Amino acid sequence: MNFRLSSLAFTGALMLGASAASASVIVFDDFSSNSGWTLGTKWQIGSTSVSPFATGNPDPAEDHTGTTDNGVLGALLGGNIGAPDGLHDFYYATSPTYNLANVTGVNLSFWRWLNSDYDDFMTSQVEVFDGAAWQVIYTNCCIGSDGYVDDSAWNLQSFNVAAHADNNASFSVRFSYDVTDLVTGDGVFTISGWNVDDLEITGTRIPEPGTLALVGLGMLALARRARR
Repeated sequence: MNFRLSSLAFTGALMLGASAASASVIVFDDFSSNSGWTLGTKWQIGSTSVSPFATGNPDPAEDHTGTTDNGVLGALLGGNIGAPDGLHDFYYATSPTYNLANVTGVNLSFWRWLNSDYDDFMTSQVEVFDGAAWQVIYTNCCIGSDGYVDDSAWNLQSFNVAAHADNNASFSVRFSYDVTDLVTGDGVFTISGWNVDDLEITGTRIPEPGTLALVGLGMLALARRARR
């Protein structure tokens, strides 16, 4: 009898754990305000607006969310980067730390409106922090057309970051760009740069062993009462 009751409790706990362990949204940021991002040189969170004429396409007139705040994360919103900046190392926009302990199957997505010069002149990147070091998950370096990007609409970007984010209590994301050449040919373009909206992190929350143990004990008690 004891074995049967214990088995019932254990099975019930596993069933509850399985139902709880489904993918869900862990983080969502529509950039209606600054939720804790560290903004380096040129980076802003605010209302987007069309940038002046330059190479490629201008910044968007509206955010992706379609809300009245029109909020996005971007490099010099409504303006242009590149040639006006001069040579510089990476300028970063870094998210707050997200505690993904007990979260698995992590996926990062966001909507992008990016215009970036060829990779010989400008590198545009996305990195994630794996708990020990930053890992590049996107770069315009070495992609088609020698890294030139000229988005004219919002484009969904999605990355499986489970290798870097699963069970990571100090996960974070950062966007960046640099300028590396002002003189070759006509030099780096004057260009609109990064715009990011509706960043989302999804994953599966795994119940802690102690939670399952408590559920099992509760179901065991219920089973004993039912036998009386």
